[in-house]
Amino acid sequence: MKTRIHLGLLWCGVALLCALGARGQFAQGQKLVSNPEVAGALLGFATAIDDNLMVVGAPFEDGARGSAYVFEKSGAGWVQVARLIASDAKSQQYFGYTVTVKGGTIAVGAYPIGQGRGSVYLFGKAINGWNQHQKLTGDEFNGTTQNIGYFGGSIALTDDHLVVGAAGETDDNAFNYDKGAVYVFSKNNGVWNRTHKLRASDGVGGGAGSV
Repeated sequence: MKTRIHLGLLWCGVALLCALGARGQFAQGQKLVSNPEVAGALLGFATAIDDNLMVVGAPFEDGARGSAYVFEKSGAGWVQVARLIASDAKSQQYFGYTVTVKGGTIAVGAYPIGQGRGSVYLFGKAINGWNQHQKLTGDEFNGTTQNIGYFGGSIALTDDHLVVGAAGETDDNAFNYDKGAVYVFSKNNGVWNRTHKLRASDGVGGGAGSV
């Protein structure tokens, strides 16, 4: 029988793990609680799973500085093995708004709602746990108030490529805000470099930037 995994969001800061049974009905399995357990953190706001590794975002934790929790499969259950925070954590950063994982790499988006350009943090697995390797950001244009970017509001990861949406990004025309863009990064010798920036050919305000 093929088992599927589903994670549910609760305001009180738990994630529910559900399994699909033989009759096609979901049944609650393990309840995941972060350590430390923080009410209002929105643990489960973003989730990602790859084989025996799971990442769960809690973007409202600690004054919305945010964090992401890493769980590994152990026997029949899941155990927390790491808590990730940004190296430059600050209030209302919303680190953990988006998460993705592939192999030995975890990407976590910080999506400062209405306040900043956003960023994506990359973590790699090491002997002593998970370490932050890089912080990625998008472009700046003229410093206009409309260009808040929302870089990191959506992310997707493969072994060697990372795609990041920036739905709020504008261009040099201050009136063409929220045109949106998608950034593509590739890994070379352990370093992630931007290789492409994609825009819709007929892009207009509010038109693009999710992946």
